[in-house]
Amino acid sequence: MSPAPGTRRPGAYLARAALALTLGVSLAATRNAADRPTGEERQGTRVPGTPEPSAAALAHRLRDHVVALAGTTGRPWSDPAALRAAAAYVQSTWEAQGYRVERQEIPGLGDAYVNLLAFGGLGSWEGAPLVVAAHYDTVEGTPGADDNASGVAVLLETSRLLTPARAAAGPVVFAALTLEEPPFFQTPRQGAWVLARSLRRQGIDLAGALVLEMVGYYRPGKGTQAYPFPVGLLGYPDRGDFVGLVANLRSRRLLAPLAGAIERAGLPVETLPVPGRGRLLPAVRLSDHAAFWDLGYRAVMLTDTSFFRNPHYHGPGDTPETLDYLSMARLTQGLAEFLGSAGPTAGTDARTGVR
Repeated sequence: MSPAPGTRRPGAYLARAALALTLGVSLAATRNAADRPTGEERQGTRVPGTPEPSAAALAHRLRDHVVALAGTTGRPWSDPAALRAAAAYVQSTWEAQGYRVERQEIPGLGDAYVNLLAFGGLGSWEGAPLVVAAHYDTVEGTPGADDNASGVAVLLETSRLLTPARAAAGPVVFAALTLEEPPFFQTPRQGAWVLARSLRRQGIDLAGALVLEMVGYYRPGKGTQAYPFPVGLLGYPDRGDFVGLVANLRSRRLLAPLAGAIERAGLPVETLPVPGRGRLLPAVRLSDHAAFWDLGYRAVMLTDTSFFRNPHYHGPGDTPETLDYLSMARLTQGLAEFLGSAGPTAGTDARTGVR
């Protein structure tokens, strides 16, 4: 996840206060029962044929991925060898699972800077697929276990649980994205921007994008969770034991079925729908989902809330032993269930069926 925006000058205080009041009212209006799964959505069963590995075994596999990616060093833009090694690990894992992998180079930077796209089934963008994505680069000076080897690990194990040969309710493309971190964040060379802009220029529709951004750090103790103002005034819990789902209002229809699937797997969920493209609350834009929002696609960020919970954010302490692999396993199982169920398609409301 990219760094938080800097503090603005004191003269902007009144303008910020007015924006905070407006945003607080808007967020309060959207934090209601309509954003949570209904009783029917919380119940239900796994789709026949969906694998149900023990959470403990899945947790070991997730840890293996994190250690392989973040056991010794990070993957910053300034270390092309490390980026090549990470990309090779992801590509070989997907190919072993049976996926066809495409490499999308970032223009003007060379073959060390690539997005990786894993296709199963039709092997194309036909049918308005869901994109499930995680960035694999880091900032300088951190192993990057939570940020974002955790997201890549969940991505790799979700693709394994689905398998390319098993028919899902709709097509899915898995994406490992590069250059999410500075100095490329929110520039034309950010991996997510390159992918989303390419899809938009080709006229390709998506059911949405699910972006895994720091999903490995969980702490059940009281006072372990913070929030950006004014979100903390809206009754969210102060224990960091949940995964957060952040969507703009256009993407909000994805929240209830996704939250329901993850909760059925045993992981608590909190949802946050935000107005527009999230610009009134900059902290919710600090990952790859914002590129999809800005280019008119539905997108949801799945996150442990980053620096609002994890004290090791962007530092040398972001190591594999700090992560909660059992919680990551439950997230993986819930995400696989969602993708294999009657998930939403482009243009159709997941709960009502209304286009």
